[in-house]
Amino acid sequence: MSILWEAKKDSTTIYLLGTNHLFPIDSILSKNKINNLITKADIFFLELDDNKKNMDSIFNLRPENNIRKKLGKKEYDIYNEYFKDRNYNNKLTAQEIALQIAKKQISLSCKHNGLELMEDYFTNKITETNQPIITFEKTSDQLSQINNYYKSSESDMWKKNKEQLRYLKYYYSLGKGCRKNTVYTNDSYLFDFKNITNKKDKEVWDDRNIRWFKKLEENITNKNYKNIFIMVGIGHLDYSEGLIMLLQNNGFDVKPIPTFE
Repeated sequence: MSILWEAKKDSTTIYLLGTNHLFPIDSILSKNKINNLITKADIFFLELDDNKKNMDSIFNLRPENNIRKKLGKKEYDIYNEYFKDRNYNNKLTAQEIALQIAKKQISLSCKHNGLELMEDYFTNKITETNQPIITFEKTSDQLSQINNYYKSSESDMWKKNKEQLRYLKYYYSLGKGCRKNTVYTNDSYLFDFKNITNKKDKEVWDDRNIRWFKKLEENITNKNYKNIFIMVGIGHLDYSEGLIMLLQNNGFDVKPIPTFE
């Protein structure tokens, strides 16, 4: 599976970049090719309006969640060690913390070690163009989805978080810190998104992708943009009801673009 795709229909060209939110920019060799496509775009579509202003507007209204008591001192200290860059940590729900821990395990602490994340890098490049940017989702929408996804009891969620934090500490103690991910450098991806077997996962992903495509379609039809650049998590691209298939079903000719330079 490629991380970069081209979709064409009539006079409209769409480029889709699938990122992994938490891998560093030096994981890929195709920065120049992607940057060149960014400079040619008339409009950009990003997954989420995840910026500090939006996050602060949500979390400033939340009460403290007494996370220290719910985690216990040992696990709370681990939590603060690996998530110290967020000023609203003590206002997160158990479900939101579970997702944070899962993402940290995937990222292998790349941001913690000072490397620029690929998504941050390309977001900055997109912002520098001063072209219109549309987001598929609001931060508040995604937080609602996160908190509705996990159906375990509150006490079970906190118990699981404590176990995962201890595992996180042990994992890093083995020296398995940030590493380059060859998934992007060799132009392949290890996970086959056509084979999502968890029914709940598929329902959530399908719903999001279909809503995103409708927003994309509205802007193509009503505003007549010709060169469009989309950057979303790679999992939203190539599987049943992914953006690639939705484009194909709507008459677009879609093909992967090799990302070797």
